Amino acid sequence: VDPWRFDDESNVWVLEAQDLERGRSAGLLRLHQRVNDGYVKADGERVYGQNHVGDVAVEFTLRRLSPGGRVRAWLVAQADTFEVAFELDQEGVSKATLVRRAGPELSVLEESEVRFDFRDWTRVRFENVDDVLYLTIAGELVWRVPYERNTRHPKDTAGVGLSIGERVAVGGEGCHLALRELRVWRDRHYTRRGAFGVEMPLSLAPDEVYVLGDNSDESRDSREWGPVPVSDLLGRPRWVIWPPGAIREL
Repeated sequence: VDPWRFDDESNVWVLEAQDLERGRSAGLLRLHQRVNDGYVKADGERVYGQNHVGDVAVEFTLRRLSPGGRVRAWLVAQADTFEVAFELDQEGVSKATLVRRAGPELSVLEESEVRFDFRDWTRVRFENVDDVLYLTIAGELVWRVPYERNTRHPKDTAGVGLSIGERVAVGGEGCHLALRELRVWRDRHYTRRGAFGVEMPLSLAPDEVYVLGDNSDESRDSREWGPVPVSDLLGRPRWVIWPPGAIREL
C-alpha cells in the first residue's frame, strides 16, 4: 500500500507511514529523471538541456502531523549518497544526522540537535555544491559540511563525474507528516566549449577577470574570448546569491 497521497485542493503531499519500518524505501518520494542543464525561459517555457549536471539541491516545506518517526532527505552525487535525517520524537527539538554512503561504507559527517520540531510549516533546504553540503532550516544555515571528493560511479568508465540513477529522495518512516512546495534545484553548469580555461587552467593577471554567462549553451563569454581587462567592466558586484546557504554581501 502506497503511504503517500496527494491532496489536490491544498497541493500537499501527506505521508502516513506510522507502521513503516526504518530503512524501507516505500516512504520515499524519488526523482527518477536525469538532472541536466535545462532552464526556464522568461515566458515560462521549459528548455530541456542535454548536458549532465552533478550537484543538486532539494527544498521542501515540512509539517509533522503527529510525533514519532523520522523524516529523511538524500542527494546522490556520483557513487555517493548523502542523507540527512530528523528524529521527530521530541517536542521543541529534533536530533539531526548527516551520513555519507559510498557502496557498503557509511560514515557520519555531522550530528546534533536542532531547535526545530516541525509542528508548524518549516522550510528545509539540503544542497550539495562543489563538495560542500549545506542544511538550511527556516532560512537559518544549520550546517556547512565540506567533504572529500566524490567516489566515482563504477559505470562512469570515462571518469567524467556521472551520477547515474535516482538523484533525490524525500520521505520517512514511522511518521505522519505533510510536504508542500517540493522542488529540486541544480547547480550551474558550463559546457566544455572554447579554448580559455576549459581544458587547462588559466592564470589571470591582477587587472583581468574571467566572465561567464548564465546560460551555458547559449552564452558567449571568456571560454571563447579569454580574460577581460577590469578597465572594460561597468558596475560593481555587491552580493553572492548562490548557493543560498552562502549568501553574503561583498
